[in-house]
Amino acid sequence: MNLPAAFLLGVAALLVSSHYCFVLPGSGFLSGALLTLPALALPGLLSGLSVQAIRRRLKRVSGEGKDPHLSDRYMRLLQRLSVIAVPLAYATFLVPGGYLDLVDQWSGESYLARVLLLLAPLLCADSVRIAIECRGVGSFADEAVRRDFRTRLAIIGLFTMPWILLATVGDVVGTHRELSVFLL
Repeated sequence: MNLPAAFLLGVAALLVSSHYCFVLPGSGFLSGALLTLPALALPGLLSGLSVQAIRRRLKRVSGEGKDPHLSDRYMRLLQRLSVIAVPLAYATFLVPGGYLDLVDQWSGESYLARVLLLLAPLLCADSVRIAIECRGVGSFADEAVRRDFRTRLAIIGLFTMPWILLATVGDVVGTHRELSVFLL
């Protein structure tokens, strides 16, 4: 089982940026978030470059009769950079883009809305990266590729679901004063 390192690093970037980067209320604008939105495409772009490099290498090596499982440093570097690019692009979108303040404005008092709004860009960026990596292995018509894609997204879902459940419980408890006094 592969742990979703890029997603976990993105969650760490979310926690660090939300606790240590001070955002002034009202400082986030939609135009700033839209300007930094293309940064979330960087992990998918790096993953696509890695897939192209792997395909070129396999085509070149198979023509020469060498072992096709050899890897270049360039391909490994692009694969590692695509994993590291997810939290960097996400942190760029959160803080300089002003998305943290926009989430505060849009979510109001709802914990669930805040969690969903904060995790949506991270899930999209990492899902695109995973889809490109799985597509590089083979066609989505192949059952093994679809199973790998579903498994990797399911593992991310396992990490995401407790946050969503806790946010839902927080919203439910917040509406009942007696229950919130009892639990807190």
